[in-house]
Amino acid sequence: QQRAGVRGTVLTALAILNPHAEPAEIELTAWTPANGVLARASVTLAFGQELTRELGEYFGRKLSPGTEVRVTANIPVQVVSFTADSSSGNLRPFISLPF
Repeated sequence: QQRAGVRGTVLTALAILNPHAEPAEIELTAWTPANGVLARASVTLAFGQELTRELGEYFGRKLSPGTEVRVTANIPVQVVSFTADSSSGNLRPFISLPF
């Protein structure tokens, strides 16, 4: 989870796509090194289905800056991490690190 910026208008999001014929069963885990697992969420995506959400929307709660989100799935899926600024309209992808 990135900081909300000076104006509080920046959000952090993930876009997930299933490019495979079989359903993708995806688990997202929010955690911090200091506190361990904070929340888990599961979603199933059919072939070609994609889902884009602000991180807190996946978990039904706001995440604090510094919270990390791990994405695991039963098959390979495509994940794009990005920040979006609602005041400027800017999107900025960032590299998700493997764990």
